[in-house]
Amino acid sequence: MNTVLKNMEELMEQARRSKKKTIGVVAAEDEDVLEAVKTAVSANIARAILIGDEGKIKNLIEKIQLASAEIEIINQPVPQKAALQALDLFHSRKIDLLMKGDITTGTFLRVLLNKENGVRTDKILSHVGVFEVDGVDKLMYLSDAAINIKPDIQEKVDICKNAIYVAHCLGNTEPNLALITPFERVELDSIPSSVDAALIAKMGDCGQIKGAKIEGPISLDLAVSRKAARVKGYSRPIAGEADIFIVNDIDAGNVFYKGLVYFARARMAGVVAGAKAPIILTSRADSEETKLLSIALSIVIREVELICSKL
Repeated sequence: MNTVLKNMEELMEQARRSKKKTIGVVAAEDEDVLEAVKTAVSANIARAILIGDEGKIKNLIEKIQLASAEIEIINQPVPQKAALQALDLFHSRKIDLLMKGDITTGTFLRVLLNKENGVRTDKILSHVGVFEVDGVDKLMYLSDAAINIKPDIQEKVDICKNAIYVAHCLGNTEPNLALITPFERVELDSIPSSVDAALIAKMGDCGQIKGAKIEGPISLDLAVSRKAARVKGYSRPIAGEADIFIVNDIDAGNVFYKGLVYFARARMAGVVAGAKAPIILTSRADSEETKLLSIALSIVIREVELICSKL
């Protein structure tokens, strides 16, 4: 993609310009998920194969008035088997994206990552949140707020790589990545996250992590505010210009994410990256818009992947 997507309208427009993708929904007997599918189908950006308990799915479809030629139902009431069937459909290219329904996240991901026919790659899975804040003329990225609880340094490297990959798919080919810690100093004993951040930043300097300018340790105010950097005498290259925010653990990531949603009223989308295809993993508390934008995000990423696979 040559164009850098700067807001959610541009993300939606890019999804509309992409070839329509088929979502495989695992254990699709979930009203919230079906509402999201309905919105995506109505927006003309997706079709869906619903795998799960056919009777329950049909009842929910009737309840939410999801009547469309773009929907197919496959009866498989056992969630684990539904996930395996979704994998078969993915490998046979009948679906493009995988979406979690009424199945626990652990079971869903465990089946998708099985060694025989899963979508595992050489990287770990991580959640990448994409957000738009009023008054900021760009999309920004946050990871990991949902999957990796307390990642070690190697896992943090993969989290960085996954986030950089998502930014590239949205046209930002040289993002500024900030490894967020409480201070911009390395505190060997008191703040272990600062040590990890310094090592990862050095790996970026050495070319071991490509595709981004990496800075860390760096506090959040210095990553987003030129004024704060000037006042504190911080003159590193990405001061006030961060695009990607990598947090130390799920505690920091989850608070960051929900703070953006509930205090900053940020517009959000999210995707699970690191697999052979984007994975859609929405929360029940997500707004209808967030669910739609998450599907759109996954469609745009998958379009880039399919185009690149043909080169």
